[in-house]
Amino acid sequence: KALGIWIIPVILIPLIWPAYALLAGHLEYWLDDVVWQATERPDSSLWNSLRDLLRIDPVLILLGSIGCVYAALRKDPFILLWVIPFIIFFHFVGRITYNYWVPLLPAFCIMGAVFITDLSNKVMSRISKSIGRFLPFAVVSSIAIFGLIINVMLISINLTSSQIQAAAFVQYQLNNEFSSASNHAPSTNNVTVISGPNYSWIFKYVFEEENVLDNFRDRSPINTERFIMITDLPYKTFLRRDNTDRSERLETLYDNTLSLAKFNWNTSSYDYEKYPYFSVRQGRAGSEVDIRSNY
Repeated sequence: KALGIWIIPVILIPLIWPAYALLAGHLEYWLDDVVWQATERPDSSLWNSLRDLLRIDPVLILLGSIGCVYAALRKDPFILLWVIPFIIFFHFVGRITYNYWVPLLPAFCIMGAVFITDLSNKVMSRISKSIGRFLPFAVVSSIAIFGLIINVMLISINLTSSQIQAAAFVQYQLNNEFSSASNHAPSTNNVTVISGPNYSWIFKYVFEEENVLDNFRDRSPINTERFIMITDLPYKTFLRRDNTDRSERLETLYDNTLSLAKFNWNTSSYDYEKYPYFSVRQGRAGSEVDIRSNY
């Protein structure tokens, strides 16, 4: 009976997403995206994802891994039942990226903290108690200061300036250049915006434009004579990985357009393959944004 009660929210909560898609009339798009996520994403093994995680935050992962071994030696069931089932599941899934490890990060923090505390207690029992009491605070403070410095270095990088400028430029075009000169008709009547999801939500939900494709995989027909495209690194990545009629349509549309403006952000000063900038390598999406249109 208890197991049955537990299964009810386990089943019902995930069903909220497809149920909402059905009510919104987007079930076809939902199924299309789910299938794409399951079948067309590039393979990434368990060890590759762990390697990426080590390159993102080596201090936390190393401390957590040491703590995990320590918890195994102590036969701590709580920690082991948290971590080991996840790792076994990851091993059999086959497509794992570093963000899949997020549910285990609290366990890594707990195991690292337990290891530091127990190590300090053992040191305290063998040497001066004053040094032993000071040791955990010194270790935690060192980690906190190091983490603060790294985070300041990362958040001070302006990764989205070119993307903000590109979105503002497109909206300006929609409000002015594309509007009817005779009656100033709204831009939504005669222009379709084609972009990735990082832009489309702005035009659809903030500026309330009507003819906006959700993403590059959107197969919705283009019912306007004019269209404007935002092409960037994710656009090129999609074309490289997608071998369906969607990419063929995008290439055809691209060939029928001219560049209106380009927005660049200099990424050469940062090595995204090394710590600590590996964690923000996705910010390269705004390194070169090309706005194109067929008008």
